[in-house]
Amino acid sequence: MIKTLPTINAMPVRAEAKPKMTEAWLVDEFGETVYKFCRSLTRTKYDADDLFQDTYLNVFSKMHKIENNEKAQGFLLSTAAYLLSSCGDAGTVLSSCE
Repeated sequence: MIKTLPTINAMPVRAEAKPKMTEAWLVDEFGETVYKFCRSLTRTKYDADDLFQDTYLNVFSKMHKIENNEKAQGFLLSTAAYLLSSCGDAGTVLSSCE
């Protein structure tokens, strides 16, 4: 004789809560990727450090433009690329570029 297991009522699965987008979350979640991207765009560690800092300062002031958490990384990377292109040359010290 075969025993059947009792059926379990399917409980609704709760969607995982998305982390709240804060400055700290952006740095924790994407900091390493953004820094590597900045390093790949620039010629020196110092320029990468400046670009990284300028990128985050720029994004922090425009966080309301990021529609959701999934688009945050793209926004950060495109901001870094834009900041560098608006300065002209990767050899330029970014903090002095305006």
